[in-house]
Amino acid sequence: MANGQVDELLVSGALEETHPLPEEVRAILAPELPDSGGGTASEEPRQASLPDLLVTKARQSGATVTIIEDRGLARIGRRCGRVPCDGAGKVAIGLLIEKYVQNH
Repeated sequence: MANGQVDELLVSGALEETHPLPEEVRAILAPELPDSGGGTASEEPRQASLPDLLVTKARQSGATVTIIEDRGLARIGRRCGRVPCDGAGKVAIGLLIEKYVQNH
């Protein structure tokens, strides 16, 4: 998303439950967020809500955001068979499926 190469972001409906607190993210991923000193010029990691950050970055780049229920993750693997899906899309889908498997 940082490079504007995501057309559609698929977000698990459980993401807010699994990541309820702000997390440390690299400055390059959220340069507009202030660091611990309140500035934005440093390379110091920032604290951000992962669900909010992902959705905000997707929308800023013009990507579509789709919230999916966990039961739908089983069908995501077939998504690339129905619509054009580049390498980045396949990686994103693979990561979602991998995360789902790890949590269940």
